[in-house]
Amino acid sequence: MNHLIRNWHMNNSHVDRTLSVRFNHFKDLPIGASSTDTVNWTNQISWIKLSKTKIGIYINGCGFFEYPCGILEKDKITIYDRSLLSQSTMALGKEFHKNVKYSLRWSEWKDEDDSGKSKSIPGQGWITCKNHKKEIPVGIQSRWLPADGSRPEIVPLVIDYDYNLVKVSISKEVKTFAKEWLEIKRERRNRNARARYHNKKAMERVENGIFEIDDVFLLQNVSVRREVIEHFGIDSILSTLEWKELDKDTIGGRPYQLIEVQIPDNNSRTGYRVGTYLRMKNPSTGETHFEGVPNPLTQPLDNNRPITAWQLNSNLKEPTVKCALAWRDNDPMQNYEMPIALT
Repeated sequence: MNHLIRNWHMNNSHVDRTLSVRFNHFKDLPIGASSTDTVNWTNQISWIKLSKTKIGIYINGCGFFEYPCGILEKDKITIYDRSLLSQSTMALGKEFHKNVKYSLRWSEWKDEDDSGKSKSIPGQGWITCKNHKKEIPVGIQSRWLPADGSRPEIVPLVIDYDYNLVKVSISKEVKTFAKEWLEIKRERRNRNARARYHNKKAMERVENGIFEIDDVFLLQNVSVRREVIEHFGIDSILSTLEWKELDKDTIGGRPYQLIEVQIPDNNSRTGYRVGTYLRMKNPSTGETHFEGVPNPLTQPLDNNRPITAWQLNSNLKEPTVKCALAWRDNDPMQNYEMPIALT
């Protein structure tokens, strides 16, 4: 196990070694011979001769008793662990990482339909090399064993010494996820471009003293948006939007409605986002007023689990007028009680 011991005096000359040089280094050595490179303060790469034709590659001893992270052969390298592809460590040498680029795209949420159902699109590994200048999904995963002890699914990459991708097993599922991932990104870029365009036009109108009520939802600068809101008044702006009634009640002789408002939002896939408001009438003037409150919880409450303070601070536990009034009155449990006297 000496190959797993950190050698603090070892330099990083390994970054200049090509795969062929590395393989030839072990050519005349006996099976079991090893060497270790310190690639940075936290990582070491161990190379162990497994047979006459195969050199095993290990990261920090990971998989020493199970399997290597990669296998180096006379004219190719098979990679099982994405850690070997990281450019931050240069584990396989400068020349390799100059020609073979790998990136990991994090998972994304995709809306299934207008009901708000969503699903997670798993993160994808993408690679470019000599014969694949355009990124292709490879789905390669880390070989660290899952917490439950099961073996992870491995999708190996085979790359030759000319840095061409020789073989990669891309499953139908990986291709589907990659296509969905790219579509999400494309839609997001288009939405952001539209939002920037409309923001620019709205800014030009305000700078020229032209106020349009719809510009409230197009402006991204908070200070400029506040100017338009003050010009029209928030009640007038909200009264122009589509809304639906969630609940109505009469409290102390005053009629209230809890409504769900569709607020235009160019950055949203649907083109709007949902806001919840108390809608009420001033008994003295007859004017309609709106007061913003949190959106109701979207998931049904679990009677076996207590509602957390964070949930009650950020959401209405039920879509009712009384919950909204209790939240407005800073009632931590949103149990509205009629005040003895209004002051």
